[in-house]
Amino acid sequence: FLSEKLRKRLFFHQKDWNSLMSHVEAKCLRPKYGGTLECLETDGMLLGEMFELYHKEYELANSFGYLKKQD
Repeated sequence: FLSEKLRKRLFFHQKDWNSLMSHVEAKCLRPKYGGTLECLETDGMLLGEMFELYHKEYELANSFGYLKKQD
C-alpha cells in the first residue's frame, strides 16, 4: 500500500524519545517529548482566532489546483 520510497521515510517511535531525537533535533521538540523547544501552551481559542483573521487568505490558497464541479 505504500511505496518503498515512502516506507523508508516513515518512522514510528512510539514512546522511544531517543529514537525520535535521532531523527529530529531537540530544539524542534517540546520538553514533554525530550526536546528543548520553549513555547506557550495554548488552547484552541488562539487557533480559531487565527483562522478567523486569515479566512480570506485561506480561501484564496484553497482555490488553486483542481476544483470540484458544482452539482
